[in-house]
Amino acid sequence: MGGLALLAGLEVLLLTFRGALLRAGERRQLERQIEELKGDLQAARERTQQRAPELEAANARSEEALAALRKASTELAEAQVPRDVLVHKLGEPPSLVFRASLIKNLPAPPDANQVLLWSYKHLVDVYAADQDEAVQLASRSFAEQAGYVLGPFYSLGAEAAPRPPDEAEAGG
Repeated sequence: MGGLALLAGLEVLLLTFRGALLRAGERRQLERQIEELKGDLQAARERTQQRAPELEAANARSEEALAALRKASTELAEAQVPRDVLVHKLGEPPSLVFRASLIKNLPAPPDANQVLLWSYKHLVDVYAADQDEAVQLASRSFAEQAGYVLGPFYSLGAEAAPRPPDEAEAGG
């Protein structure tokens, strides 16, 4: 029986060493995998560092594009706000009304107030018997030599003369 106990003890010892050897093998394999992963991580870090300037430049271009987009969006929103229109009236009703656009070429350097004034849209409404008379009247008032540019005239039709207050009250 002593031999059998010795054999059993040796078997237990062999199984213990065998388990320890397997665990040691697994440990060496895990350590190799960890070292491989460390190498892969170092290679990825180096690739990232190499591409960092390229990525930073792309990020800067992206920020510039966003700034330009924001600026364009703001300008578009401002452009969609209706601007005031200044209408210059010439002549006397009752007669036909002719309209033309009016632009002023400002001298250099332009006065800030003139720049502000002429940033609005300008129209000329001329009360006249016909279009030729309207063009003549507007041309005298807004001379080309003074930097004014009149657009083409078009008819708005007839406009009734405003009645004096005493006629309006009398119902006549």
